Amino acid sequence: MGKAIVAYAKEQSIALRDCTHFYSETGRGIEAEVDGKKLLLGNNAWLVDQGIVVDGLLTAASDFAEQGKTPVFMALNGKAAAVFGIADKPRPQAIEAIQHLKKLRAYRR
Repeated sequence: MGKAIVAYAKEQSIALRDCTHFYSETGRGIEAEVDGKKLLLGNNAWLVDQGIVVDGLLTAASDFAEQGKTPVFMALNGKAAAVFGIADKPRPQAIEAIQHLKKLRAYRR
């Protein structure tokens, strides 16, 4: 997820800043301090566990999930600030792999 966010920021010419504190909890989220501001980025459960109220972002998060995107929540200085959706692009080999799996499934019937 982090690589996708950084790649998108670079594509959009968004300046990336260094952080003075960084903590990551695999599969849940990150905590960082950037320009003296506390930033949380991660899934709904991660932010809620950090005491962040995300109720105002849940409709948008649900919309992203329905589109097959992973909702990623962001809080700034203890308050929910944004939610955005991340989706993987299928690899070129994916079509071949799916076709192969369908053939295997048909063969086993």
